[in-house]
Amino acid sequence: MLLAAALALSLSAASPCVEILSLSDLHGRVDALPRIAAEIAPVRARAPSLLLDAGDSAQGTVEASLSAGDAAVAGLAALGVDAAALGNHDLDFGQDAARRRIAAAPYPTLAANLRDARTRRMPDWRNL
Repeated sequence: MLLAAALALSLSAASPCVEILSLSDLHGRVDALPRIAAEIAPVRARAPSLLLDAGDSAQGTVEASLSAGDAAVAGLAALGVDAAALGNHDLDFGQDAARRRIAAAPYPTLAANLRDARTRRMPDWRNL
């Protein structure tokens, strides 16, 4: 009986968990970020969470194109993104622009299949 009570008590205690929130294919639509912020705010307020961007954020709108993707990075930073993946369209402005954006972002950028064409190794970019 005592064991059953202890087991019931341990099962009823709230266990810590992290909620995972993800974004994908923003394609420069920084105008959507305020709505997204409002949607995710209750989730982020109630429990620990990670906000991850799955990539393809840097291009697709006039704002993103005129800033070579910087507008998207600034918007994701303001949203509180914890990490982002590098999508194929995040390289549309070239490797130098991607390298600069990745280095400037306040969150890490993740990539598993990015290789330097000359060395065949993962590029040694800051924040990648």
